[in-house]
Amino acid sequence: EPVSRPTAGTGREPRGTRGDARAPWVLVALVAVFAALFAVWVLKHLSYPLLWNDEAETAMYGERILEFGYPKVDDGRNLIFELQGSLEVGVKEQLDAYIGSTWGQYYVGALGALAARGVDDVYAKTLRLRLPFALAGLAGVFLFAVLGAALFRGSARWLFALVFLALAPLSTVLVLHLREMRHYPLVVLLVAGALLAYVRFEVLGRGRFAVYCVLLAVLLTLLFHVFSLPYAALAATLGLHQLGVFVRGRDFGRAGAARLARGLLPVALSALALVPALVFFETFRLAGALGRAVRGGPPFGPAEHLALIVGYLERQELLLPALATRVLALAARRFAPDLALDPDVAARRSVAALLWLFVAVYVAICSLMPFSYERYLVVLSPALVTVLLFDAADLTATARRRLAERGRRLVAPAAAAAGLALLLALVPSRAPALRGRWHEITVRYRGPLDFAVEALRARYPQTDALVIATNYEPSALVYYLGSRVTVGFSCARVAEDLAVQPDVIIMRPWPRCARVLERLAAQAAYEPERLPVANTRFNNVPQLGPSPFVPETHRFETPLARDERDALVLLHRRVDVAHPGAAEGGW
Repeated sequence: EPVSRPTAGTGREPRGTRGDARAPWVLVALVAVFAALFAVWVLKHLSYPLLWNDEAETAMYGERILEFGYPKVDDGRNLIFELQGSLEVGVKEQLDAYIGSTWGQYYVGALGALAARGVDDVYAKTLRLRLPFALAGLAGVFLFAVLGAALFRGSARWLFALVFLALAPLSTVLVLHLREMRHYPLVVLLVAGALLAYVRFEVLGRGRFAVYCVLLAVLLTLLFHVFSLPYAALAATLGLHQLGVFVRGRDFGRAGAARLARGLLPVALSALALVPALVFFETFRLAGALGRAVRGGPPFGPAEHLALIVGYLERQELLLPALATRVLALAARRFAPDLALDPDVAARRSVAALLWLFVAVYVAICSLMPFSYERYLVVLSPALVTVLLFDAADLTATARRRLAERGRRLVAPAAAAAGLALLLALVPSRAPALRGRWHEITVRYRGPLDFAVEALRARYPQTDALVIATNYEPSALVYYLGSRVTVGFSCARVAEDLAVQPDVIIMRPWPRCARVLERLAAQAAYEPERLPVANTRFNNVPQLGPSPFVPETHRFETPLARDERDALVLLHRRVDVAHPGAAEGGW
């Protein structure tokens, strides 16, 4: 509810002003402490482990941007191409430019790549590479807190920020993805910025239209260039919200149409600005090609995708508490219909409806995608926290209005107790992941790539002279060692790669290109070096829940090898043997 204000000419303070004089400062201090703790929760050990496959692609395209000005695929020595498709699908032939995704994340990656140049330590490099993304993700989460707090007054806005910052870290999936050198944290920042701009102007009536229109159009355009899926979801959400306002206004004449056109203008400008990008990146052709490649396997349609998405949001995020609070808040409104006339309450209800629409549209679009990954849905985590607190505030305001004068004094303690009970109820189901994250920030994690890079740097004084063949995370070896890396994830040039006998072969447990490595190993004599780490599929991934699309999930502890068969093996070519021979000791 709005904060009471002094009555003109009375010289009296609003009720509770004296007693609450220190409360805002206490809340401000607590918000600062919780924000700092959240930042440490995200940033601690940011340099560990080394970049995994997708992150390393971002780093290498960042390097190519520094060298060529754009993400060039082939520099004459190494091919950077991690797409599950052919070169004909993912490369713009005229420029030899990668078009498997838009380039926003790569240009941000170039900032980290520039900062990492001249640094020899691989972990110091990794810190510099990830830091711009992690800071952007933190800023995005804090912007969601600002968005929610802007719809309250006085101490209530700081209380909202405090509870928001207490709930947000419970999503370990969110924390893990904010640490990635990938588009995920950038999406959180841009979506939060766009929603904040929209709410400030359209709901709170603040700012000038021209500034707002340009700002929102630019943010939406940047969002597309970082990742097209959230752009489609957010643009559709804002468009539907404007249509809803138009229909509820019941002004279908010229004035109503003009207001609708004005409301849709930022989205329309962003869509117009994206036409050249859609043509250049061949967005629809590429989406069709990747969809056909995925659907060539077992059937996995929208219903299966929807089940995965809802299951993730139920297990890892606040979907069920948010839905329950939403239902209770809507049911309770009939007991205090006059609250709809309160401008503060009306504003929060409007934004809550907007955020629920965003969640629904986002889930619907994701269910139509050929892939289902948690990383696509990370931006919904702070959105669900925000809308949960809005609906909880609405429910509390309704209860306060309905209770008798004696009961009103119980509303605030009851609301605090309910919030604490919710927090305690959420912690047990998330305790394993929270314990794992605590272990991860207190004990250094190292993946198979960490061990491989360390071993190769120790064995070979000049790793940039090496030729390494591997079937997964090739871009990481290129970045950290400067070596020529063949075969790779895509097997895009099998004939050329078979003609180059590698100095080192690293076979990872990934089905793609495994036979090519076996043929190379049979063409010369190699001696194995078994490392004490397990040969896992990923150096590490942020995915926390099981999925048909991610065969292994995030690990919080270093995966040490159980036995020789489980260990990561480096095959070193024996220069003292001239004749071809099979790899000694096998894989």
